[in-house]
Amino acid sequence: MKFLVSAALAKGDLHSIEPWLDLKNPVFEGKPPLGVFLLAEDAARYAKSEFSKVMDLLNVPVSSGQTLEDFCAAAMAARIELLIDDAGRSRAAAAALRKDFMQLQDSFLAVEGFLHGALAPKFTLALQWEFSGQTIDLGAGQSVTQASPVSSAALVAVDLWMVSGAAQVALLRPDGSAYIAPVEISGAGWQRLQFPAISGSADDVSLRVEAVGGCVIGISDPSPLPEFGDKPLALRLWKGLSGVRLPEIRVSAADEKRGFIMPADLPRPEILGKGSAKYLETENILMVHTDYYGAANLALRGAGLGANCTAFIQNCGPETLEISLCLVAAGAVEPAKYCASVFLSSEAYMQCKIHPDGPDAVDLLVKIKGQTSLDCLSIRGFEIG
Repeated sequence: MKFLVSAALAKGDLHSIEPWLDLKNPVFEGKPPLGVFLLAEDAARYAKSEFSKVMDLLNVPVSSGQTLEDFCAAAMAARIELLIDDAGRSRAAAAALRKDFMQLQDSFLAVEGFLHGALAPKFTLALQWEFSGQTIDLGAGQSVTQASPVSSAALVAVDLWMVSGAAQVALLRPDGSAYIAPVEISGAGWQRLQFPAISGSADDVSLRVEAVGGCVIGISDPSPLPEFGDKPLALRLWKGLSGVRLPEIRVSAADEKRGFIMPADLPRPEILGKGSAKYLETENILMVHTDYYGAANLALRGAGLGANCTAFIQNCGPETLEISLCLVAAGAVEPAKYCASVFLSSEAYMQCKIHPDGPDAVDLLVKIKGQTSLDCLSIRGFEIG
């Protein structure tokens, strides 16, 4: 911060204005001066100079009969007042941004809560590193520790690719203590380490895999991040709402135990002449699309959902859908009895009861009547019991 004054007064923070008076198209860089104080012989030259226009644009005060001391004091007071006003406006803008951010967070939490509560399941696949076909052999008592690519917040399960043998898996905090007691897993393919959702701060978490009598575990493709190295473990990391437990998923619903069945755990759909179907989100959602005339008809053979089953569905299209879900005898393409339909408006969700048409009903028929080929039904899962 400085003052520009006539050359005869220049000293200390008072800088001479002389170099600026004869410049053509002057450009002033940096913070503007606090003020311009001129002696009578320089006032006329300043008024005719192009530099005076620049100072006017920057709202720099110019002396008009005051003494140098009075002018400097008044200019300093005006600048302080301006800075106070700017600070007040900045604080008000920051407060408005904080309020908007808090409202956005509240809206996000409300939407998330609605989706988790209405759709089920209450968990998501946070990250997946696929098995690359390569493995690590661990002898009895040997272990491998790896940082997790996601934080501990809301973590509910970890899937590890096992080839053979058995291992104890522990989740470690940054200080080396365990979130949960070590859990033993064995078998081939994805093996799950499941626990209540971790709440609290989003700390880093590490996985320690220790062989029990020797084991072979799968690794994924090399990671560009040094903390994961060239041999990251093949992992699936699941997250959910705090306090929520990942449902036990069963391939068959034949027993009487209550549970939640994901679409990917049922047989692949057989298209019965109309529409199409595909899986989303690592095959945990079944999307049924209508044909050109707005119709879809498919069967899940051998689903075996039992007599007490409810489907969680969502209309993802622009029009109201008429939906029929019915359990039929093996190989049937139509229900043996009348099957009531439900109507689902656009973007709406529903928990729909599935009725069997006989004691030997094992195949699930799904029929949709819409308006156009844009109609689409999302099947999120089936609750048994």
